[in-house]
Amino acid sequence: MGSGAVADQAPLRDIYRKGWSGLASLEALQAAVDELAACHWCRIEEIPSGEAGGRPSQILRLHPELRTGGS
Repeated sequence: MGSGAVADQAPLRDIYRKGWSGLASLEALQAAVDELAACHWCRIEEIPSGEAGGRPSQILRLHPELRTGGS
């Protein structure tokens, strides 16, 4: 993938931190991900925090065609 591309299993927190135009808030990022999920291009997967406790991580899982470049 090219520079700046979102990789499969990217944490939502990391995507937000890139500061991309149109994703200036967590709410905007969530709305964008929800729209892509409604079109079946991605889904959010929650990863448990483990023994240390805390909030689970959310990662972006891309549709398989996007992971392979559509080939």
